[in-house]
Amino acid sequence: MLSAEANDLCEADKKKTITPGHILRAMEKLGLERYQKDVQEDFAKHKEDEKLHTKGKHGGWSSMKASGVTDEELLRQCVGLILASWFSCVSLVWSSVVGRG
Repeated sequence: MLSAEANDLCEADKKKTITPGHILRAMEKLGLERYQKDVQEDFAKHKEDEKLHTKGKHGGWSSMKASGVTDEELLRQCVGLILASWFSCVSLVWSSVVGRG
C-alpha cells in the first residue's frame, strides 16, 4: 500500500525513481505520520553510513567486500530486516482492525 502510493506520487512528479520524499508524503497521505520521524532518522543514518563508503573502480561499492562480512551474514541480516518490517506492518494492520471492533 505504501509503495503503491509512493509510486503514484513519483509518477505525478514525473520522476522515475521513488525518493525518501515520496515515501514520507505517501506515509502522510495514508495516515502514517507517527512513523515518519523513525523513517527520517533511519534515512539520515543510511546517508551517513553511505558517506563512509568509497566508490569502487566500476562505480560499485567496494567497501562491502572489504568489510569482511560473509554472504551468509548479509543474507541473515536482510531476512531479519524483511521479517521485522513485515511484522511491523502486520501489527499496524491488526491494531487498526482490532481498534475498529
